Amino acid sequence: MNSDLPSRFEVARSVLNALVYSGSAVPFKCHINKINNRSLFFGFEEGLKSYLETLQELGEAYHLGSGYWTTTPTRNVRVDRFWLIVSSLPKVHFPEFINCIDNFGLGRFSETPFPKVVTQDLHDWMRIPGVINSWIISILENARQSLTPSTLRLEDHEFYSPLSESNSINSKYWVPANKVSNSFNEIVLTRTLTHTPRYYFWGKIDGNSLLESNYSINLDDIPRLRIAIELLHGHKRTAIVTSDSKKITLKVNFKLPNQEERLLLAIGSKTEEGHNRQYTYAVYFENLIEFELSKIGINFRRK
Repeated sequence: MNSDLPSRFEVARSVLNALVYSGSAVPFKCHINKINNRSLFFGFEEGLKSYLETLQELGEAYHLGSGYWTTTPTRNVRVDRFWLIVSSLPKVHFPEFINCIDNFGLGRFSETPFPKVVTQDLHDWMRIPGVINSWIISILENARQSLTPSTLRLEDHEFYSPLSESNSINSKYWVPANKVSNSFNEIVLTRTLTHTPRYYFWGKIDGNSLLESNYSINLDDIPRLRIAIELLHGHKRTAIVTSDSKKITLKVNFKLPNQEERLLLAIGSKTEEGHNRQYTYAVYFENLIEFELSKIGINFRRK
């Protein structure tokens, strides 16, 4: 993440607010073409779409569909001993007594909450769907209740089975049909072998045939589903952690669930190379991040 990104996001917030409010106390929707056109004056030659998508991840902007965007209400989220101010308002419009702390992440943090707005629970803001074990068990049960014979060919698919012993990072636990034991009788996360586009669903092998559930899968949930399925089979992933007096560096070779990554994005920075991801954040948040990641079965290995 470039060091100038926080300042560019401040400009992006300013552009969005200027167009969405346009002199009114009530925000209106604004089309991305208008937003991109105005952003050209501030040097955003690529437009603001990627910035708006990140602001939506932070809970500050909202995509209304058909190219329209608007802002969300300002609110406070307690994050350890700080307040995350979830707002697309530029900092120049914050009350004077709120001093945002620099060099955290893309979120704006203060030791003082924004006045006269609601406080949102941290896990609600992160959009965590519940305790991971009970969450996946409920999903599997719902998927099991709607299994029907599929017209899809069994050999065109692979199955996510942590019972396997694959060492490849790319294909870890993904098993083709001809490698699955005839005694395998679980409902399992299933995907097509073709990549364009990849189709995910809940499936079950029935002899030489495939059963398919109509219980839908949100593609954004795939990283969380994989980790949850592994936990059911006793597998845990590992994050490598290094630290100094000011910052923590966390390295993983897998994709974190969107919910936990949302928090890391707010408090720090991220770099990505292949399957390796590195997150850097202030030491203030060391215990918080370890606590949140441990709840989804991620072990910390310190160097």
